Parts: sequence; structure tokens; C-alpha cells
Amino acid sequence: MTEKELHIFMAKKMNSTEEEAKKWMEALNEGVYKSITDRESLTIKNFGKFYIRETSSGSIIFKFTPAKNMRNLVGYS
Repeated sequence: MTEKELHIFMAKKMNSTEEEAKKWMEALNEGVYKSITDRESLTIKNFGKFYIRETSSGSIIFKFTPAKNMRNLVGYS
């Protein structure tokens, strides 16, 4: 699915316009980015958790842990 196809899908689900769906996606992206730059985790129910981890050497690692239903969907254990 392309980003445009996702906007169309979201617009139909929300009974809205593609442009409005695009704004929602941009806001979500900004929220994820903000939580990471603020070094906070972000959990989206039934999707997963975005977070960063600092190693003992001071490096920062970006992590994503899928939610249980997402893991089951793709057979990830």
C-alpha cells in the first residue's frame, strides 16, 4: 500500500476527505517524532510501542515493539 492509498483508505474509514486523512497522518508522524526526540515512549493500542534506548556506550537505539495482535498477524514471536 502506498501512502496515497493509505490516505484514501483512511478517508473512507473516517467518512472524510483524502486531504483530511493526510493531515491526520502528518499529525501522527509528528507525534511519533516528538515522542522520540523528547526521549519518551509512545504506545499505540493494538499497533505497538515506539521508544528509544540508550546503550552503556551512550548510543541511542530506536526501537519498535509490535502489539500482540500485530505479532500474531505476521507470525512474529
